[in-house]
Amino acid sequence: MKLNLLYILEVLLLATIALCQDDDELNYQVMHKLNSQKEFIKRGDIKLKNSKSQTGKYTGLESNDSAINAKINKNDLYLVEVRDTNGNVLSSSYTKACFLFDSKFKDEIILHVDSEGKILFADYFTEKSTCPEELKDTIPVGSDFKTSVRVLKSEQGQRPHLASLVFYKREQAKKQMNDKGFFAKYWMYILPVVLIFLFSGA
Repeated sequence: MKLNLLYILEVLLLATIALCQDDDELNYQVMHKLNSQKEFIKRGDIKLKNSKSQTGKYTGLESNDSAINAKINKNDLYLVEVRDTNGNVLSSSYTKACFLFDSKFKDEIILHVDSEGKILFADYFTEKSTCPEELKDTIPVGSDFKTSVRVLKSEQGQRPHLASLVFYKREQAKKQMNDKGFFAKYWMYILPVVLIFLFSGA
């Protein structure tokens, strides 16, 4: 009887530990830079309550080290990376840097995750997609960003890279052309010559 009771208690303990592990918080780092810069700098952190969360909380850094001080023009791109707590890059996205100013640094990060809650890729959007007439020379510290975070579960897995898809289609078309026979490829040149010989012979 005592052995059965100990066994039941052990099972309950293991089940409780497993549930607690499933409810562990998930933390990610948000990095940013301009396309003209070499290194990313940390902007802030994202915290999810657990792997089933549909929203997250962004907390920006207040340190001046999180700001970007550079001459910004309308062609500059603003790049964002999402990393795990070990610094491994999970996904990246970008937009035009000038959109940040018209958006007053209101933006959104969408984390697309698989059935296990692992990040497949991230999308990044600013509130507006327009540029002001005058641009400032500073992208402020991370805490000045008003960032919302959404989590979407992707049932179909990771999205294809569109540039790679276009390249693949072009290569496939070239391959199909090369696979055609000699007459199939050059019949429009051969036919006039044959007709000339036929009529001249007549």
